Amino acid sequence: MSLFNKAKGYFLGDSQGQAVSAPISSQDAPAPAARAPRVTPLRSRRPVDVAMEIHSLDPKSFEDSQELAAWFREGYPVIVNIASLSEADAKKMFYFMLGLKEGLNGHIKRITSKVFVLSPESVHLNDEDELTGDSDDLVQP
Repeated sequence: MSLFNKAKGYFLGDSQGQAVSAPISSQDAPAPAARAPRVTPLRSRRPVDVAMEIHSLDPKSFEDSQELAAWFREGYPVIVNIASLSEADAKKMFYFMLGLKEGLNGHIKRITSKVFVLSPESVHLNDEDELTGDSDDLVQP
């Protein structure tokens, strides 16, 4: 076999079309691939057959949004009264609730001009229009 045929067989495969691999020394061996982290779907930790519990929150500042998010992530509906917040904090809280709704596929409904119900995907309230985040959603209808 000529040198050309040996090189051709080495790089392109042998004469039967089978790929030929070069011998790998222990120094040239690739490192084992790091195991990719396992991604699990986001779901409620609360079993579905448990009696429904509704939490209510009367935030005094925007920092109370962490408690709202914790309850909502667990799969509980939350009634939020933003009447005691300043106008700036009320807007921030409203848009935070819209972000939670979108991020966790939930629903948000207005009860009064300053009271909202944030509910998970599995809880439906009624057939009224859902809030979408338009600028007039926070203004009293």
